[in-house]
Amino acid sequence: MKAAQINESAPDFNALDQNRERFFLSKACQKGKVLLAFYPGDDTPVCTKQLKEYGENIEAFKKRGIQIFGISISTNESQKKFHEKLSLPFSLLADYDTRITTKYGVMSFTGHPKRALFLLDEEGKVLYKHVECMAISYRSTEELLESIDEVVPPPPPPPAEEAKAVEEAPAS
Repeated sequence: MKAAQINESAPDFNALDQNRERFFLSKACQKGKVLLAFYPGDDTPVCTKQLKEYGENIEAFKKRGIQIFGISISTNESQKKFHEKLSLPFSLLADYDTRITTKYGVMSFTGHPKRALFLLDEEGKVLYKHVECMAISYRSTEELLESIDEVVPPPPPPPAEEAKAVEEAPAS
C-alpha cells in the first residue's frame, strides 16, 4: 500500500482511544489541524520522553491550532495506563490490527509502528511528514514546531504582545 504523502489526502480512519471512545479522523480535522504521532509502544523510554514532552508543550501546539493524537499498536488497556501515568492532555489511539499504521506506510519490519509524524489540515491533506530512521530518536517539540512553522506560518501574536515587543525593542 502506498504511504501517505505530502499534499495528498491522508487515509481516513476511525479508532478507539484510551477510554474506548470512537475517534474519527475526518471529524477531528474539521476542528482544526491534526498531528498524528505514531509511536512504537507504550511505556518505553523514548516514547515516554517524546509524548511527555509534547504534552508538556501542548499550549505551543494549541496556539497553532494543532490537535495531537498518539497512535500505536498497543491495546486500549495499555494505552489507558500509559495515558494516566503521563497525564497526557491528548488522546492515544489503538491500532491493534495495524490497519492505520499500514495505511500510512509506517509499519517497520519488526512489526511495530515507526516513529512518525503527520500534520494534516482541516480537509485531511498532509501538510508535513517526518518518519524517523531509528526508533531511538524523535523530533523535540522545538524541532517539530520549527519544521511545522516553515510549512504553516504560526499565527501572529495578539495585539497586546505586538505592542509590548515594539516597546521593548532598542531604539536605533
